[in-house]
Amino acid sequence: MIKKITGLLAVILFTTFQSCSSDDSGENTTPSATISANIDGQAWQSLSGGAAASVTTVDMDGVSTMVLQIIAAKMDQSSVTLQFPISNLSTGTYTFEGDMPGSMSYIPSLSSFNMFSSAEDGGSFTVTLTEVNTAEGTISGTFSGTLVDFMGSQTIEVTNGVIENVSLESANLYSNGSMSLSKNGGGVFTINAGDDNGNALWILENSMDNSIAVTGYQTALNNDFGIYRIELPKDVEPGTYSLTDSGFDASYVGNDDNEYALTQGSITVVSHNGNTIVATFNYTASYNGTNVTITQGSLEFEHLD
Repeated sequence: MIKKITGLLAVILFTTFQSCSSDDSGENTTPSATISANIDGQAWQSLSGGAAASVTTVDMDGVSTMVLQIIAAKMDQSSVTLQFPISNLSTGTYTFEGDMPGSMSYIPSLSSFNMFSSAEDGGSFTVTLTEVNTAEGTISGTFSGTLVDFMGSQTIEVTNGVIENVSLESANLYSNGSMSLSKNGGGVFTINAGDDNGNALWILENSMDNSIAVTGYQTALNNDFGIYRIELPKDVEPGTYSLTDSGFDASYVGNDDNEYALTQGSITVVSHNGNTIVATFNYTASYNGTNVTITQGSLEFEHLD
């Protein structure tokens, strides 16, 4: 279960981070924030400002754990993700081996989806937080580890890892509710939270910009395969909105592993009673001239207080 959650978290955070980093406001990153390391003998460094951290409550199947998550990305769409449980945010050294509730992962590119993780057998991960600047909202430190791919056939070493002035955000990641939709005129299918068939519905709530990103994973190897994401404000009121409006967004990642960007679409919030949001949606996303059309979309989930 830890390995499965680790993989999903890395993709969710990377997809969301890519979306946020393309925002012209740039409010979610610190310009000097970087993560660097030697990965498999090659120097790797994130974009300037291309790293962010969050203290997150991961809640799935009734188990709630506070973790620190740090993600960094390069222009070539490679990414490094660190995540580990904490009882409080303070300096110190943390070490994890194999399928323990703390891991480092590396994705060579979004298109390859060949992820390496310390959560695999034979993997290990050590991180030291050398500075937690609560006044500036930044953290710094070092890390290293041994990462193994999902097939267990390749091992890479990560050395000389440096976390420098990475901005700390407040976010929560959890799973509940359901999402239904039709892709390109096909039959309607449903993605439920904690689906035993490998599908999953995750909700990433960010208090920094008051946003909620709902991501559905359909992993069956058929025409419905894909990652479907809807973003909306946490305080949204009932009504119909364009998904191109500020605070709203949608995207799709298919079996070509490329992210299809929103071109048009709308969402109707049917009700927002207490913490429960019920909505319908449709949108079109495009990549290199190829369009994917999502219709008959519906969504129901509960957000946090």
